[in-house]
Amino acid sequence: MRRGGSAPGDPGATRSGLLLLLRALASSVLILACSGQTGLGEPVSALTEKVFLVTPRWSPDGRQLLVSGQGGIGLSLIELADRSRSEIDPLFVGEALFSPDGKTLALRWADGLQQEYAVGNRQLRPAIAPPRPAPELPEPANPGSFVPTQDPLQLLGSPPAFVAGELLFDSPYLRVWFDPYRGTVEAETTNGTRQVADAGAWGVQVSVQGRIAYCLGHLPDASLHLYDLQHGHRDLGRGAQPAWSSDGSQLVFTLAEWAPEGGPAPQQAELYLHDLPLDRTVRLTATPEVAEMQPAFSPRGDRLAFADWRSGQVLVARWHGAPPPGEQVEQIRRSAGSR
Repeated sequence: MRRGGSAPGDPGATRSGLLLLLRALASSVLILACSGQTGLGEPVSALTEKVFLVTPRWSPDGRQLLVSGQGGIGLSLIELADRSRSEIDPLFVGEALFSPDGKTLALRWADGLQQEYAVGNRQLRPAIAPPRPAPELPEPANPGSFVPTQDPLQLLGSPPAFVAGELLFDSPYLRVWFDPYRGTVEAETTNGTRQVADAGAWGVQVSVQGRIAYCLGHLPDASLHLYDLQHGHRDLGRGAQPAWSSDGSQLVFTLAEWAPEGGPAPQQAELYLHDLPLDRTVRLTATPEVAEMQPAFSPRGDRLAFADWRSGQVLVARWHGAPPPGEQVEQIRRSAGSR
């Protein structure tokens, strides 16, 4: 992502130069160096093969990216150290999850078949998907975190053995359940269960504080929503594919414009950031030649991966936080390609 001190030269010429550079790179994964705090930076390395990749997902140690092929078909693992790509299954369609130690991948096919992929020796075998790691409960002093008002000794019991949905967040005071088939989201507390979304929710992401971001509607006209137990629901307007920063204070999402007749890729897509402490939303990118979609923060929160749905590249940028108040998109645009 681009930002920093102003760079000399005409902004239009800078954008044209960046476009030529991107087209010249026979790349599927690019590592982008940021010149300032945010904004697309200059590609510094690339793969030598041409494949269309989307949906980046980080390994627990931040050294690998799990990616899908065009249309969500296929599954590969990218080693960021040497940009090598290991194809796990070219026909995979479903959900893939890293184990907490990052040594195995649980593959859950759309038809219910479950397999396990050993990352170290690259073996694919039948297995049962490992459980999701439970997030740590934040300290009560964290602003905006959920602090129970009842007796802290009154904790949630063990999760039920059978439940229609996925457990996205698990703490002694809050559990978040998501049913991807019905699109329902529920928040379970010691005071009872609250219906966050009764139907049609997708792209559900939960911050370390237990804040819930989710989308409603089809992708071209999706709306982005927030929910937390202290403040209830909030509609952020148009937006999709949210990703929380590692400290849960910022939410990056994509805002895309589509042709009236639709299509596999948007006409234009940019990344936006909602800064919760300052209660503001700012645009992070201004790149007509790149359709930024599917942002994903690294586990340490120092990098942001996203997919270009136009070229099939997966990009990684250094992340240093939100731009300061008053920062203009034109300044972000002028710093493209600078160091």
